[in-house]
Amino acid sequence: MRTWLRSILFVEIWLALTSLVWAQSVRRIELAAPTGSESIITLPLGDKGVLLLTRTDRVGYQLTKYSTDLDRDWSITGQLPDNLEYVASTFDGRGAVYLLFSSYRLPFCQVVRVSIGPGFSERFNLNVVERLQVTHFKTLGDGIFMAGIVDEHPVLYHSHLSSRQARLLPGGERGSAIQSLEADTVHGRMTVSYTVRRGRDLKLIANVYDELGQSVSRAVIEPKPDYALLSGRLSVLDDSTQLVVGNYGYRAMQSNGVASSQGLYISRVGEGQEPQTSYISFTDFKNFFRYLGDREQERMERRAQRRKEAGSDLRLNYRLLMHELVRYRGQYVLVAEVFYPQFRYQNSYPYGINSWYGWRYSPLSYYSLYNPYMWNPWNGPRGLSPQQVFDGYVYTHAVVAGFDAEGKLLWDNCLELASERSIDLQEKVRLVQQGDQLALYHNQKGRILQTVIRPNGMAEEKPQIDISAVVDEQRDQSLVTDDVRFWHDRYFLAWGYQKGEGRKRAFYLDKIAF
Repeated sequence: MRTWLRSILFVEIWLALTSLVWAQSVRRIELAAPTGSESIITLPLGDKGVLLLTRTDRVGYQLTKYSTDLDRDWSITGQLPDNLEYVASTFDGRGAVYLLFSSYRLPFCQVVRVSIGPGFSERFNLNVVERLQVTHFKTLGDGIFMAGIVDEHPVLYHSHLSSRQARLLPGGERGSAIQSLEADTVHGRMTVSYTVRRGRDLKLIANVYDELGQSVSRAVIEPKPDYALLSGRLSVLDDSTQLVVGNYGYRAMQSNGVASSQGLYISRVGEGQEPQTSYISFTDFKNFFRYLGDREQERMERRAQRRKEAGSDLRLNYRLLMHELVRYRGQYVLVAEVFYPQFRYQNSYPYGINSWYGWRYSPLSYYSLYNPYMWNPWNGPRGLSPQQVFDGYVYTHAVVAGFDAEGKLLWDNCLELASERSIDLQEKVRLVQQGDQLALYHNQKGRILQTVIRPNGMAEEKPQIDISAVVDEQRDQSLVTDDVRFWHDRYFLAWGYQKGEGRKRAFYLDKIAF
């Protein structure tokens, strides 16, 4: 009996050890956080390194570029017009990072182009309208595309840096909302997707522009009766065919001020042809409810099956953060993260009426763009009661699915996100193509979860990567904040603040291999 017990104990210990992969800190640097600095913005550049943006005082900032070995390549400083704040950045994937500085109260903004090789920057001042709340910021060559909202109207600005002039592009209209800006560097196209409400109908329009802001094409996708198209992202298949993937919902479910999604639609758009659209309800996915407990999953699937047998569908209410479509072995793979906004009630605004936490909109701040969720294409801006305060997003699970070029669902799978919270909408799951397979990476409480997706959609969980153990070994003081993201190849980048001596804070960057 004792031999049997020892064998069982040995097996349990071996399983526990093999369920974890110990990551290794390859290189770590620590920097003193300047006095009065609100934050150091970390901009990973993949295999080009990492860029740090530090606000040194009211109008000054510093840019520091590090290599993939975390050796400092260069550092430059700059100054901004008074009252401008960092809003967003975009990396062209080659050699330039573009930084956007703006203010809700001022009729101008500044774009800073940073050449990461030689380490120099150029500043471009652009005139815009007052009360512009920026929602999207993308570049195509030397063309700048900036979308936003002004008094509930969507607007789209374009500027070519050779002209240093910003102009409004047509396309936005009352009752519409800009959903996405997609840069296609291969074909030199920028696609702007709008959802447009006409009476009780909600359709999607995709306008395509070139680098100079000239209109190239326009596609209009009309929903089937009783349906509403809530979002859409466009991918280019070839010179004449495009694929639009987004959320759809039942029109009757959109009357409560919150966009309610029932499933995914896929529309094949060809030049001079009517769009061919297919609709896939979440109840048609094999694994959509897998994030629930066994009993709850079984209950939801039984309810859905009963509705289908009765000739209808189980009405759902999900919101998805859509990733860019990825080509893989003749398929198109989509990752979408399911979330819901959380609110709390109180009688005052402890963070201030203009702060991220204390107002129904997230204003331009040093941290993020305007909150896109608060604009619902069906009902316009979401109004909150004086006691209702936005308290962040809760992520429940991620869906990964493969489609063919005709929009047919080939396979699907699910990744539980353990009810993570975030104050802004950002992608938590990273899809990486490694050889002939796909891998999903997700940071969960200091551990990186790996899930390998086979070509047939089968998911295989790999040993976890213990990031926290690596970082904790380096910490002599208590942690203030930290973030971990996939960087490039087999490396993650971890960064954050920790308390130093006295009240001083130290900022760290950690290159972690697995």
